[in-house]
Amino acid sequence: MPNSNSDTSPGSRSVTHTIRRLLASYIQPRDAAMAELEAELAAERGRAARLDEAHNAAKQEIARLNEKVAGLQSATSFTPISVARPPLLFQPPELTVKQQAVVDQFHKLMYDITDQNSFRSYCVSWLGYGMLKWPTDMWNYQEIIAETMPDVIVETGTHRGGSALFFATICDLIQKGEVISVDIDDSFRANQPVHPRLTFLSGSSTDPAIVADIERRIAGRTNVFVILDSDHRRDHVLDELRIYSKFVPVGGHLVVEDTNVNGHPVYPEFGPGPREAVDQFLTENRQFEVDRSQERFYFTHNPYGFLRRRSA
Repeated sequence: MPNSNSDTSPGSRSVTHTIRRLLASYIQPRDAAMAELEAELAAERGRAARLDEAHNAAKQEIARLNEKVAGLQSATSFTPISVARPPLLFQPPELTVKQQAVVDQFHKLMYDITDQNSFRSYCVSWLGYGMLKWPTDMWNYQEIIAETMPDVIVETGTHRGGSALFFATICDLIQKGEVISVDIDDSFRANQPVHPRLTFLSGSSTDPAIVADIERRIAGRTNVFVILDSDHRRDHVLDELRIYSKFVPVGGHLVVEDTNVNGHPVYPEFGPGPREAVDQFLTENRQFEVDRSQERFYFTHNPYGFLRRRSA
């Protein structure tokens, strides 16, 4: 006789089958979904592991580059062992009349010659910024800066800013100094260099307001190197000499540029200019003397224009 507790009727078996079928239809997709999620999770874990490896490799590369940068900085940064005047490798002797004639002839050739675009030989640049200088004079400037270690370099006459950037670059190398460059002409201002050690002022170098601004900027600092290269007329240069000479310490330099014009030996039609201003200034001020050692290349825009303060 069938067990009364067991329902084996066709209806009961149909219900059981239906329940099992419904459970299977629920469990099987869930298992498939779980498997898919686990596969995605495994893929993401693999990706994270690869990112960790890349991150560690990047950290190692950054550390290596930092070491390299530190090495380069230590190689290019230095502290001069002395501010005393270094011995020159070549002390220029006085030239004979014949030798001086050769120098003057070459001087006039290089000053007057132009190319097909009317550019002169002394249209040069520093890091892409133009200036009107001869490289021999720029070499002398870096020697003066390295020797005297000025707190401030004052330049009158900016032009395109190439020389001001050159001075700032040398200050970077010796880790000292800043540059103040003043010009009445703002034509090139938008394209002049930007440098943390460099300040441009707009106005005349003899304007009392400009002079007062420069005095304010250099207040408390006594080691100043001055380079005059603005209006080359004698009276203007003489005014500059009288104004800016007071900033130069004993042993320091004041340079008057373009003393070669008005027939010294070039551009004889210029009229009284920087050289004549220097001659007048030296009769008034016995604290300065001409430093002819800065002319040892014999090829300079500034003959008799490198002045050195010898006394207080």
